[in-house]
Amino acid sequence: MEVVLDKEATREILGGLTEELSKQLIKDMKKELQVELRHDELLTTKEVAEGIFKGDAQFVRENYLTQPGFPYLPYGKNDRRYSRKAVEKWIEKNIK
Repeated sequence: MEVVLDKEATREILGGLTEELSKQLIKDMKKELQVELRHDELLTTKEVAEGIFKGDAQFVRENYLTQPGFPYLPYGKNDRRYSRKAVEKWIEKNIK
């Protein structure tokens, strides 16, 4: 069975595909840009544990936050804050 499309039918099909692909590409690009352009924020241990690692704060503290080179900022005498972007970058480089 042979399918033959005239020029107008071909344009209509390709136009519809192009439109759908463009919509999806724009949607994906917007999502990526939002992540890249998001302002950095300082997080507590609990926020890092629950918001980024999706785990228990004590477990995350013992297994990740104390790793050599894990990014943090001293906060007060005995506390720390963590840059969201720095933590996410550290995870990309160190978690396999």
